[in-house]
This record gives sequence, C-alpha cells and structure tokens, in this order.
Amino acid sequence: MLRMEAKRMRILVPVLMILAIASPLAGQTDLQEALAAERAALDSLKARLEADREQLKQAKSRQKAVSQDLERKERDIVRIRGELRGLTRRQGNLAKRLGTAQRELVRVDARRKVRELELSRRMREMYKLGRRGTLRILFSAGSFTEAFRRLRYLSRVAAQDRRDFEAIQQDRKRVSGVLRLQAVRHERQKALLSVKRRTEDRLAVRVRRREAELRRLRRDADARAEAVRKTQAAMAASSERIGRIIQETRDGRQHTALPPFDFSSHRGRLPRPAPGGVVVHFGRHQDPDLKTWTFNRGINIAAPAGIEVRAVAPGTVVLVDWYPGYGQFVLMRHPGGYYTLYGHLSEVHVVPKQPVIQAAVLGTVGSTGRIDGIPQLHFQIMRGEEPINPALWLSGSP
Repeated sequence: MLRMEAKRMRILVPVLMILAIASPLAGQTDLQEALAAERAALDSLKARLEADREQLKQAKSRQKAVSQDLERKERDIVRIRGELRGLTRRQGNLAKRLGTAQRELVRVDARRKVRELELSRRMREMYKLGRRGTLRILFSAGSFTEAFRRLRYLSRVAAQDRRDFEAIQQDRKRVSGVLRLQAVRHERQKALLSVKRRTEDRLAVRVRRREAELRRLRRDADARAEAVRKTQAAMAASSERIGRIIQETRDGRQHTALPPFDFSSHRGRLPRPAPGGVVVHFGRHQDPDLKTWTFNRGINIAAPAGIEVRAVAPGTVVLVDWYPGYGQFVLMRHPGGYYTLYGHLSEVHVVPKQPVIQAAVLGTVGSTGRIDGIPQLHFQIMRGEEPINPALWLSGSP
C-alpha cells in the first residue's frame, strides 16, 4: 500500500510542477500577445502621426512660401500703381505742354502770315514803282542829304523786313521742333503707360491665383492639423485609461497590501528613477506646428537606451502595458494614495501585483511610443488621479 502511494506521488509531483510552471507561462503568453497587439496599434498610430506631421510641416512650409510670394506680388502691384499714377500725371503735363506748343505754333503762323502780307504789299508797291520809282523818290529830294536819308530809310525797311521774315521762320522752326518733341514724348508715355497697365493686369491675375492657392493650402493645413489633433486625442485617451486603472485600485478592485512607507514625507528626497537631465518639464507646452497647448503630466529625462530604470519608492506594480504616447510602461502604487509611472521603456523586468522595494530595477530606458525614436524616460507622480510635478519630489532635480 505504501509502495503504491509512493508511486502515485512520484507521478503526481512532476505533473504539479509542470502545471505550476505552465500557469505563469500561459499568463505571460497572454500578456505578450496583448503587448504585441498594443505595439502593432501604436506602430500604426506612430506612422500615421509621423506622416500627418510631415505633411502638415510641408503644407505649412508651402503656405509660408506662397504667402511670401503673394506679399511680394502685392508690393509690386502697389509699386506699379504708384508708377502708373506718376506716368498719368506726366502724361497730363505733356498733353498740356503739347497743347501750349500747338497754340503757340498757331500764333507764330498768324504773325508770319501778317508779316508775309505786309511784305507782299510792299513788294507789290515797290514792283509797281519799279527802279524808276525808287530813283524818282531819291531825286525828288530837295538836297543830297535828304536823298541820302531816303536811301538809308529804304535800306532799313528792306533789312527789317528780311529780319522779321527770318525771325518768324526761326520761331516756326523752334515751335515745330518743340511740338514734334512733345508729340514723341507723349507717345512714349502712352506706350509706357500701356505696358505698366498690362503688367498690373498680369500681376493682378497672378495674385488672384496665389490667393486661391493659399486658401487651398490653408484648407489642406487645417485638415492635416485635424488629423494630428485626432492622433493626439488618441494618446490622451491613454492617460484616461491609466486614470481609470488608478481609480479601480483606489476602489479596492485590485487591492494589494503595500509595504510601510511615508511617501508624503519624502518630498524632495526621492531618488531619481534614471540618470540624466530633464528635457521636457511638467506642465503646459505649445505644439510648434499646430500652435495648440498640451499638458505634460510628468517629466522626460534624457538617458541612453538600455540604462536601468529604478523604482523611486517601495510599492506594488499595478500595470505593465503599452499605450499610445507612453509606449511600454510600468505603473506602481505606493502608500498614501501615490502612484508613479515609468514610460518609453525598452524592457520591463516586473509583472503586475509584484511587490517592489525602493531602487529595484523596473526595466530599461527606451524609445517605445516616441515618434522621433529618441530614448527618454517619461516619469510621472500622481496623488490619486491628479498629476503632480515630479521635479519637486526628486532629490537633486535641476
């Protein structure tokens, strides 16, 4: 009987050992499958967010280039319109001077005609008198002095007539030259004015096209920005899920006994979870592309990939998971209703419900959940569901 009982025990013990080993392995397989599913979803989300951000960046760059080109064209239109106003004024002045020259030419022609009539009349009279008539005028004088005076008078009259006629001819040439010059300038101004107006019309057409392109680019940028906002909203949902898990632990649905530790008395004295400087601080930050504000619930510590991440206080692991925006992370519960979160981990060395002592290794620094692929540790401290600034709690925080 004892031999049979011993035989059964020899068979049962290996079976129980296999079951004991298989049970956690099955749970671990389920966790790995869940993490793989979360990882695939996050990779897809990262790729979409990266593509949306790149397209948004290109749209913003194109929009800026078009805006600058539109501004240049509008300045060109303003300049050309100013030149057109100046040309119009100069053309008006030329038209006035042209009119003045034309009227002066009419007056010169009138004077010339009067002088020509007077000269013609005297020439006819001299012709009628003939050479004998001239001699008669000279010899009819009472003395030689009188005859000489008459001859000098006739010479002066003839010379004056000649000078008057030449002066009138010179005036006419001068006025005709001015008239031709003013006419040429007037035509040139008209041609230049026409060219400037055509240039303004072409620029106006280009401006309208650019304005239409700018409106299209703005619509495209708005669409890209909306896509980025939706992705950011998906990441914000991760924070809400963590909050719900914390609420569940506070309600006792995942209650686990905690080691004795006065968390609140260690403000400013908690050890740093990883070496490195803070590159993203706690609080509000503005997105450089969207110009929207987001709230960072913790701090980001720059550290090389593979550096160990340690618990800042004793507690219990609540959750090991992979969420958008956090990547692979560990959530711990501490005495006094405090929680800490360690995100972007490349490796995790703990499991849910595992008690952890202070400075225990939770995992290693990585870049999971980060779009830029830069290794960092995202670290949060929460009192209940409310995030508090970790920099105020860590020793030696910059």
